[in-house]
Amino acid sequence: MKNILDQLRNYSLTRSIIYIVLGIVILFAPLAVKKVLFYLISAYLGFFGIMNLVTAFKRKQETGNLFGIEFIIGAMLILLAIINIVFMDLITKSIPIILGVLLILNALIQLSLGASIKEVNPKYRLTIIIYSVMVLIAGITLIFNPFGTDTTMLRVFGTVLVVMGAAELLNHYTKDQYLL
Repeated sequence: MKNILDQLRNYSLTRSIIYIVLGIVILFAPLAVKKVLFYLISAYLGFFGIMNLVTAFKRKQETGNLFGIEFIIGAMLILLAIINIVFMDLITKSIPIILGVLLILNALIQLSLGASIKEVNPKYRLTIIIYSVMVLIAGITLIFNPFGTDTTMLRVFGTVLVVMGAAELLNHYTKDQYLL
């Protein structure tokens, strides 16, 4: 467990910069981000599906059997890529649940990091707790998605990412003074 926490601390600067940049992009172009994300995922699935089919056809020459595991995986990946594009709007409806779970996990990690701080300034500890509670509330809110549109949800998520990035940046530069 200590190794995992050390890794999380080591990558906090990179993670905070990624959160801030991604949050700003999502804030100003939420629909474009959604479409690009779906097309990238579909391209990824399609590419590896084709690669598996190519491997299956090469194996057919060796074994005489086309319908091996590579063929099945390739066909499934291509089917998933098509489903991802065709049902983009339906899949989008499940994104708040996924993002909410990720935010809740992040809040719990931040709370555990806050618990590892020794003899800390009460204001700093309070900042970590407030930040974690805000992220936790954002995660729960996204799971129940009271917003009417995907755009609003994505903008809220972008804002949360910017806040998370700023808080992680602050934690990165102040943690060495307070950690065990």
